[in-house]
Amino acid sequence: MIRFLIIILSLFFNYSDAQILSGQILDSITHKAIDGVNITFISTRFGVFSDTQGRFKINITNPKDNLSISAIGYKNKSILLSDFNNQKIYETVFYLSPKIEQLKEVIIKNKKTEYTWEKVLKTKRENEVIMGFQFGTENCTFIENPYKKKGKIKSISLDLKKTKGYLVNKKYKVDYLAAYNIKFYNYNDKKGRPDTEIYNKNIIIELENKTYLLKIDLDSLQINFPENGVCKGVELINAKYINPKQSFAFIGPNMGFSGKKELYPKTSWSRCRYENKFDFEPFTRFYG
Repeated sequence: MIRFLIIILSLFFNYSDAQILSGQILDSITHKAIDGVNITFISTRFGVFSDTQGRFKINITNPKDNLSISAIGYKNKSILLSDFNNQKIYETVFYLSPKIEQLKEVIIKNKKTEYTWEKVLKTKRENEVIMGFQFGTENCTFIENPYKKKGKIKSISLDLKKTKGYLVNKKYKVDYLAAYNIKFYNYNDKKGRPDTEIYNKNIIIELENKTYLLKIDLDSLQINFPENGVCKGVELINAKYINPKQSFAFIGPNMGFSGKKELYPKTSWSRCRYENKFDFEPFTRFYG
């Protein structure tokens, strides 16, 4: 009986000494919460899952162990638990980097950008310019559905142009190579602007700094094409650089973007992740 009490008390005191690690798992690019993330101890494989808000809570009984954080579509992350041994409760945020999956890409020789499903759909391209944008900038364009039938998005095309940057020793220097995160939104007819995301997973494409038309095959993703059209967003993201410039950087390649100041309703919008309000605003910088 005495031995039994000693065992019970020993277990109780060991548990009372446990640290509690709680926090949230976010996408390193979009800062959105990631649900269903597996947070496990490497030695025992015991663990928990993050909830729909990306939140989790786990008891650390062995500070010499490590945590493995993993989720489908993201790179695994290892956490040293020895960093969390000075207080009872820790609240922290962990960022997971998305894996860059290579979708089927085709370089097209002609210069006109066309959007396809079963038929070719074009945006209103009254004025088109080639512009360089900074990391965190997302440009969005409305693609009308003239047939008013539901469908699937089979592919998109991006009109890209080589960034020459600035001269260094008679050679053009570019600070960074871009990656694009492709997004799709419902079009809000009443507000005349993008609304909720149709496909909320990352579609990340790494790019080369050259002039070409890039067609991206999206058929396998089964992305809906609504009856009233879709808004296609392209966010310029940093997929591999540490502490890059947030402004005045030469990032290649440049992207073709179309719009017109007088056009109503607006069909082009822009927003920047590093501004106070991450909201789409009409793209009205074109004249002519």
